Amino acid sequence: MTGRLPPRLDHELGGSFLLHGDDEFRKSEVERALCDRYLDPATRDFNFDLLRGGEIGPESLIAVLTTPPMMAEWRVVLLRDTQRLASGAKTRRALLAVVESMPAGLVVVMSYTLSRGRQPKFFKDLRKASASAEFNQLSDYKLHEWVISRVGELGGKIQPEAARAVTASSGNDLGILAQELDKLVSVAGDGPVTVDTVRAAGVRVPAMDRWRWFDLIGDRSFDAALNSLWDVLNQSQTGRSESVVGLVSGLTTHFLRLGLAAEGGRRQLASALSRQSWLVDRIVRQSRRWSAAEIEAALEGLIRLDRLLKASAHSDVHYLEEWLLARKAHTSVRAARPAA
Repeated sequence: MTGRLPPRLDHELGGSFLLHGDDEFRKSEVERALCDRYLDPATRDFNFDLLRGGEIGPESLIAVLTTPPMMAEWRVVLLRDTQRLASGAKTRRALLAVVESMPAGLVVVMSYTLSRGRQPKFFKDLRKASASAEFNQLSDYKLHEWVISRVGELGGKIQPEAARAVTASSGNDLGILAQELDKLVSVAGDGPVTVDTVRAAGVRVPAMDRWRWFDLIGDRSFDAALNSLWDVLNQSQTGRSESVVGLVSGLTTHFLRLGLAAEGGRRQLASALSRQSWLVDRIVRQSRRWSAAEIEAALEGLIRLDRLLKASAHSDVHYLEEWLLARKAHTSVRAARPAA
C-alpha cells in the first residue's frame, strides 16, 4: 500500500481508527495514509501529535485529546503501542471516554499489537468504538498478491514468476520487500519486472523454490521433485530455509486447488482465485493430470503426514519423501494398466 486505505477505513468522517495485528509495516503505511488524508500540510505542525502508550499518563493524554484544531478542519493524534495503556486504569478510561464520544474535528489513529491468547476487554472496547482493520503477517499466496499489487501502485508490472523469485529470496518482511520492489521497478524501466530483472538487480534467486517444487508435483514430475527436495529445504544462497511442515502446508493448499479445478472446472477455480488469476491456467492444466481419487488420496496422505510431523520432535524429511514415492508408485501402476 502506498497511500490507499482499506475499505473499512476509507471514509472522510473523522473519528477513531484502530489498527491491529503483527504486521508493523502495513500498519505504519495506513497510519501515514490516514494522517495525509486529514492533515493540511500548511498547518500540520500545529495539528499533529505522536504519542506512545508507555510514555503518557491520563492527564497528558486528556490534554492532547481535548485540544481543538488550529486554523484547520482536523487535528490528528497518532497513538502507538496503545496496548501499553491497558495496565493503567485512569489512562485506559480517559482514552475510551474520548473514542466513545469523539470531539468534532479530532481524528485518533491507534496502533495496537495483541499478545497471543484472549483479546482483552480494553481492545474489544476500542474496536467496538472505532473503525478497525487487522494487519497480520501475509501467507505465501497473499504475499505474491501484495507484491504484484505493490508494483502496480509504483506504476510498473511484474511477472508472476518474478514475484515468486523475489519473495523466495526476501521472505515476508514487507519493509525489505518494499525496498527491493522500488529498485526492481527502477531497473525494469518501461518493461515488466522479470526473473532476469530480479537477477540484474542483484537479488539472489534460489535454484529451486517452493512454488516451482509444487508445480513439479502438480505436473507429476516426482523424480525431479525428489531430487530437488533438499535444494528447497536448504536455500543457502538466499539465507533462507524451508521447513517440512511448511512444505506440507503449501502442498495441501495446492492439492485443494487441484481438487477444486478437477471438480468445479476453470470457472469455479477462477472465482476462488479472483485475486490470484495468474495461477488459474497452471492449476487447471495440472488438474488434468490427476483423477479425483488420486487427489483425494494425496490429501489424505498429507493429513497423515501433518499429524506425524506434529507428533515428532524432528523435521522428518523421510516422511515427505515417503509421500512422494507413494504418489510416484500410483503413477507407475496407472501407466502399467492396459488401455480400456
